[in-house]
Amino acid sequence: MRQLTPNFHEREFACKDALRGKTSPPFCNGSVGKGISQELVNGLQQVRDKVGKPILVTSGYRCPAYNASLSGAASQSKHMKGTAADIRVDGMTSEQLMKVVEELNLFTGRGLYPGQGFVHVDVRNGLHGSVTRWVKRINKPYQGVTSFKGLV
Repeated sequence: MRQLTPNFHEREFACKDALRGKTSPPFCNGSVGKGISQELVNGLQQVRDKVGKPILVTSGYRCPAYNASLSGAASQSKHMKGTAADIRVDGMTSEQLMKVVEELNLFTGRGLYPGQGFVHVDVRNGLHGSVTRWVKRINKPYQGVTSFKGLV
């Protein structure tokens, strides 16, 4: 595995299947599939530079088998393509982190998970472009929103 940017290494994006004890086929045993989108990582580096703290990738690449094993995971998840990451920063709420993402106007998929400690980002339409946003509250369905104003 290789260094992708000054602060991100490919291993940070490896599938978490092996860590969850899922190591036999059809699971990938901690791979990164065909790789992680450099565009995604470049955007994460910009967020890292802005906040001045390490960004923890809680979920990067997911092999199809691992993705299917997760409750509530989208069947066409961008994680399976290496174009999405769920991230958190110690000492920041998900709302504070999303505010930085919004200020930098990065990522074209942005999911806010209030109270769950992470934010989803992806490059479904590139790093800059038409943005899809959502808020996922615990035990409540997805709610499409056009802006996070008032939430962050």
